[in-house]
This record gives sequence, structure tokens and C-alpha cells, in this order.
Amino acid sequence: MSLTGKIDISLKFSELPNKVIEISPKTKQFFLNADNVEVSVTLDSKLFQRLEQAHKSFPSWVALLEGKMGQATEKGFILDEPKLQVFEKKLKADS
Repeated sequence: MSLTGKIDISLKFSELPNKVIEISPKTKQFFLNADNVEVSVTLDSKLFQRLEQAHKSFPSWVALLEGKMGQATEKGFILDEPKLQVFEKKLKADS
């Protein structure tokens, strides 16, 4: 008998998506290419604003997107229950 588990996905990226689809006034969708797998991400507009704010405020930043592996698509899958964190990326000083 096999053990029961779940698959949690973590994606890191540091660019603002250039093609964003407004699904509704409250949700936006974009796609990430992660190791040649297309991940469909739909975020609440407030979460997406975190990405836009980081892009404006920080010279360098990184976003951590976590969620569950959802329905398969032709080129990848849909990320279910996405959670987003955005961090300023500190540049290392020359030694």
C-alpha cells in the first residue's frame, strides 16, 4: 500500500509578467515558464499589485509563488490556491 501525500509547488521569479490577462476586475492571470513547463497563475488583483509595487520600488526583487498542482493543461498545469511573497533582493557588496 502506498503512502498518501500531496504535491506543493514553489516557483521563484524576478520579472514582472509582460502579458497579463484581466479575468475580472478582481483577478489577473499570467503564465510562467518553469523548466519548460507552462504554469497558469491566477491572482487576486491585490496580490498582483505586490508584484507591481516591487517592480517600482526595488532595483532588484524576487517573488516566491506557492500553491498546489492543479488541473493539467496542454503545456503544463494550473497553479491552485496561489500564495505570493515578494522580497527585495539585496545586492552583495564587493569584497
